[in-house]
Amino acid sequence: MADDNTTTERLVRIEAALAGLATKADLDVVATAVAGLATKADLAGVAKNVDVTALGRQLREMRDELRVTSAMVLRLDHMWPDVIEQLRAMVQQQLGILDRLRALEEPPA
Repeated sequence: MADDNTTTERLVRIEAALAGLATKADLDVVATAVAGLATKADLAGVAKNVDVTALGRQLREMRDELRVTSAMVLRLDHMWPDVIEQLRAMVQQQLGILDRLRALEEPPA
């Protein structure tokens, strides 16, 4: 009985949608879309031997991994200014050493 009500409700919604269509081209678009939908027979063998609890557990694990990965990316994103500042300081230090080395190599004037 529930399937009949669901089917009837779907037909009512489809008829309401079709009532608003004005041209044959609109109907062709709907027909093409409906032709691409999987039927109940197509989906009959898909859900056999599926452990829903295992799928739920895997989904929770993936969600947790995504949270951890997101936190790592955000932390790395906030570290870049510090890394760049440290690189600039290292370059300045190397330039200072190079200046001192040049001063030692040049004869006094």
